[in-house]
Amino acid sequence: MDREPYYHFEVWREGENLIVRRGFFNRDTLTVPLHRIQALQFRQTLLRRLLHLTSVELILAAGKNTGEDEGINDDTFYLLPIIADQRVFPLLQQLMPEWKLVSPRLIDLKPANRLYFLRFPGLFCGALIIIGAWINIYLAIGAVGLTALVLGYLWWAAGYQQAGKINSKLLTYRTVQAANIVTLITPTNKIQQTSIHTGYWLYSTGIGHFSLEIKAGQSARKVKLKYLDLTSCHYLAQLSRIKSTI
Repeated sequence: MDREPYYHFEVWREGENLIVRRGFFNRDTLTVPLHRIQALQFRQTLLRRLLHLTSVELILAAGKNTGEDEGINDDTFYLLPIIADQRVFPLLQQLMPEWKLVSPRLIDLKPANRLYFLRFPGLFCGALIIIGAWINIYLAIGAVGLTALVLGYLWWAAGYQQAGKINSKLLTYRTVQAANIVTLITPTNKIQQTSIHTGYWLYSTGIGHFSLEIKAGQSARKVKLKYLDLTSCHYLAQLSRIKSTI
């Protein structure tokens, strides 16, 4: 058994299941069948990134309503609510040796131009500034501050698009969701489909969006990488070894 001191969580492996014991006053013991695990998801806020802490979630396919997965109804389930970065992969390798997990080497997927991420939010914020200036100078100042925050966040998030290969069966993708840096690790055989989206104008400039889907619950979870050059999009499709649609 490997006991985690955070939030009174305990997690260990028994046969083909992960056992999670959680709770402070009322302790629950839940069984997670390995065959339901579609992906691992690491989530970091900016503060946790500075403190070298992360949370580990499991993305699960829908259960078969058997006793073994009673109590686990969500498609995303906390395996480790918080853990030091240096402990993540050694512990996961101990719990899931079949995955052969090691820290991935991620490749930065630079967008064709970060300004693409700012176009429509910038126009909207510009309209807010004009309306604010027409109504009240203080509203205009507030709109300028909001614009700086929104565009600064989008500029930062646009640079956090990464992908990589851990081994011949595991792929990893890193994106920003809200204020969280999210790293997804999934086996290639769990990917439902990949696609490259583009339009006439984007295609003529060699730009597209790449997305992939994995099963989550009874629906699908989508990962999107936006405004990449088409070479990077096709590289990602080839990395997943699944034929893409365009």
